[in-house]
Amino acid sequence: MRKALRIVGGMARAGLVVIGAATVAAGLAGGFVVRRLRQGDPPKSFALVATDGSVLMDVTAVEFRGQDVAMKGKMMGTMPTVARLTPEEAAKAIRLVPADLVKGLPGFVADVFGLRNH
Repeated sequence: MRKALRIVGGMARAGLVVIGAATVAAGLAGGFVVRRLRQGDPPKSFALVATDGSVLMDVTAVEFRGQDVAMKGKMMGTMPTVARLTPEEAAKAIRLVPADLVKGLPGFVADVFGLRNH
């Protein structure tokens, strides 16, 4: 029983570390986004691309619709669509995120804003 509690406790600590790192990365990203948007006009859209470079969805707006996050755009360049991310699906998505991805987020954010030299 104690071993099971120790494992669960370790998993909970690992989960808290992941959540904490993601929160810090999101906070830093939010600060950079505000500063970056003040420096110029925001882009008109961004693309979600496949591994072969083809555009899967050209996103023109990201907004809240009730509790859902909605992304408006065109799928495959022609089909207007609104993709929604519900809180329930977001919870599932968070469980898919490996620790290595969370560790890489600060570097990814630095690359997004040109803060890291390669």
